[in-house]
Amino acid sequence: MDAFMMDRIGLMVNNYRTLKRLHLADGYSQRFIAMYMAAYGTTPDIESIQRQKEDIRASVKLFSAFRADSLYFWAALLTLEPWPQKVFSEMKDVYYKMRKAGFSSSAYLTVAAYT
Repeated sequence: MDAFMMDRIGLMVNNYRTLKRLHLADGYSQRFIAMYMAAYGTTPDIESIQRQKEDIRASVKLFSAFRADSLYFWAALLTLEPWPQKVFSEMKDVYYKMRKAGFSSSAYLTVAAYT
C-alpha cells in the first residue's frame, strides 16, 4: 500500500478516536465523519462540531430532518465550510423548496439539499 493511503488510514483511525468524545453520536456517525474528514486530510475539532450542533438545533424545529440521525454529520460537515451559517441557511432554503415541490421529508432530502 502506498504512503498516501497509509497516511489517510492512520488519519481516519485518529479521527475516530477523537470523535469518540461525541458521546451522543452513534458509532456509525463517528466512523463516517472520521472517514469523510480523513478523505479531506483534516482532523475533527470537537468544540467546533459542538458549536455547529447547537446552531443547527437553534435554527430548526424540534422534529426536523436536520436534527435526526444526521445531526452530528451535518455539524461536522459544516465545520469544513468557510461560512457554515451561510451554507446551512442556503441548504435549509433548498430543503424547504423541495418539500413545497412535493418531496417527502427524510434524511436523504437533506443530503440532496446540500448538493
